[in-house]
Amino acid sequence: MSVLFALVTAALALHARHSAQQSLKHQLLNQIPEAVNASLVNAYDTPLQLAHNSQQLMSHINATAFNAYLPLDFIQQITLRDLTLFVQQPPQAADVLWHYGEQLLGANYTIAVQFAWFNLLGVSVLLSMLLLTLYRYLPTIRTQRTHQWQSDLVQTGLNKKQAHKLARQLSADPNESELFAFLRDRTQREPDVIHGLSQQEAVKALTSEQREWLAAALNLDLAEEDALTVARHPPQLTFDLANQCVLVHGLRITLAKTPLFYYYWYAQRRSAGEPAYTNPTQAKPDRDQGQQLANIMANWGGHQKAIKDLCEEGLKSKTLDQNRNKIKTELRRALGELATPYLFSGERDAKTARYRYCLALTPNAISLNPKQP
Repeated sequence: MSVLFALVTAALALHARHSAQQSLKHQLLNQIPEAVNASLVNAYDTPLQLAHNSQQLMSHINATAFNAYLPLDFIQQITLRDLTLFVQQPPQAADVLWHYGEQLLGANYTIAVQFAWFNLLGVSVLLSMLLLTLYRYLPTIRTQRTHQWQSDLVQTGLNKKQAHKLARQLSADPNESELFAFLRDRTQREPDVIHGLSQQEAVKALTSEQREWLAAALNLDLAEEDALTVARHPPQLTFDLANQCVLVHGLRITLAKTPLFYYYWYAQRRSAGEPAYTNPTQAKPDRDQGQQLANIMANWGGHQKAIKDLCEEGLKSKTLDQNRNKIKTELRRALGELATPYLFSGERDAKTARYRYCLALTPNAISLNPKQP
């Protein structure tokens, strides 16, 4: 209350002083030019005459009642403390300017204000009490946000007391509440866990894309610190064939053996800067590439049937399509739209009218680190 009262009092005093100054300026503009111009008609020394006029006008103006100009009687008296008249020489500043023939005359002045403190403080008390009443009892934007948050949180399973406490905290910080809402919508974590995350400066500092990766990691049951590490990881694809998985943006995803080896084969080609691979015709499977892929599978414990088919029949277009689709399905299931940069780009080969595919990643974003056991 004391702080509010002081602010209201200061605001009223400043407003009253400004209004009085404007009223005084208006009066000076009405009185000074006419009086000064008349005194200069036969003056021999203009600056000397202006100095003489300054004293006379200040005495005359101070004897004038300002009651008609004082706002709400907050000011008891205004006194001119100094009035200086001069021939204006740009860029000389002036409070009041007017023309005298071809010359531009100016006046600068200072004032002393005596406030009517009883009136000023009385109105300040009334206004402060009114503002406090409005803040406490009338709906505000923050109150509306609090009620909305409380309603939403109760639906998540919190009791009313817990929901009200958390709702007040969230409504007080729009940035924190935005982050909380994002994590609540993207993850299945409990509200108190999400609130703890949304208060962390490291989480607040994440970009919008990094927040998406944080949510994806949390949805795969990673601990909070591990999920934060994934969020800040560079966009890289790393292979761990020994553990039958890939690390996408630092997030470990397990794949079935055969799709994993096909994924690795495509990654090898992309990392080596080879062109997109055109699917072979149905009548002529690619035996050379089939043998290379079979060797990868044999070295890393691939299924014997898949190895035998590649060795005997070669690399088939249908098998390539099936395994690309399996890779896409698994990555989409784990990452949603975040998987897109780690999948395949394809186009029709103008010469053969068949499709050709390669990883969408740049070669330097691929780490061929199979971790030989």
